[in-house]
Amino acid sequence: MGKDTLCVRQEDLPHTSTFAVVVVNNENLLKKLSDLLYKTGLKFHLYSSAETALAEMSAWALTAGEDSSALPAFIITDIYMPGIDGWGFCHLLHSPEFEVFNHIPILVVSATFTGPEADHIVSDLGAEAFLPLPIDDKRFFEQIQAILHGKHIRSSLHVLLVEENKAQANNIQQAFTAHGYQVDIASTAAIAKNLFLNTAYDAAVLDYHLPDGAPLLDSFRALRSDCVCLIMTTAPSPELAVDWIKRGAAAYLRKPFQADYLIGLCKRACRERSMLRAQNLLELRTRELRDSEERIDPSSTLALTT
Repeated sequence: MGKDTLCVRQEDLPHTSTFAVVVVNNENLLKKLSDLLYKTGLKFHLYSSAETALAEMSAWALTAGEDSSALPAFIITDIYMPGIDGWGFCHLLHSPEFEVFNHIPILVVSATFTGPEADHIVSDLGAEAFLPLPIDDKRFFEQIQAILHGKHIRSSLHVLLVEENKAQANNIQQAFTAHGYQVDIASTAAIAKNLFLNTAYDAAVLDYHLPDGAPLLDSFRALRSDCVCLIMTTAPSPELAVDWIKRGAAAYLRKPFQADYLIGLCKRACRERSMLRAQNLLELRTRELRDSEERIDPSSTLALTT
């Protein structure tokens, strides 16, 4: 066997009926992934659009209760595709409308993101793993084996709950934990500030009426603007509501409330944040590409302005 030959032994797979779903619009990438999956001995379904994949997967969902082998072991998707892109595809797969697929592992591939950005992508999309393009064969096989054996755990969102009422804080924490979140509780503003300085939270839920709690929103926004902040209050006024939104709060809710309502608000706010971050990153990459092309061929700038 040559040094560049990589494979996954069939006896290492959980079961021989395992299959994958690949949703990629680029023809060369689709061929590359199919070649790699063929070497593993896995079966696979290839799609050039998320719409086509979802239509066929919906039919599988109807028989999933009687036959679990009707569902894929994992899904591979690119981020940028015509129609429903990878962002929309992943959010649909984690939605109540496609509940049977909510826990199917997702491997995201992209030529656009690298480094710390990739970690954000995995967290935002609820994916198990990320591979930059061009694909490194050895790393691909390692990721697939890890996913198939349940060794790679989906990243969970990390929430800071600032609430001095211990019973209420515990109830909210339990509800968040049941939905797969990691939750830290701070009973005072001082504790909250210390935790926030040392942890990269995805969301913070703040009690507006906590002593010294009002300035926390400004502090958190200044320290980490990508953290979603939600305000809890016993009596919001129109003036306060407007002020909170102007200062960067994603949403607010009045006590008492059902924990599921808070979790729903948090999910929507984090989803909106991830979409905005993706848009900003894409715009940045587009500008960088345009600037690079102009440095290589300055006449392209002239052509655009004439």
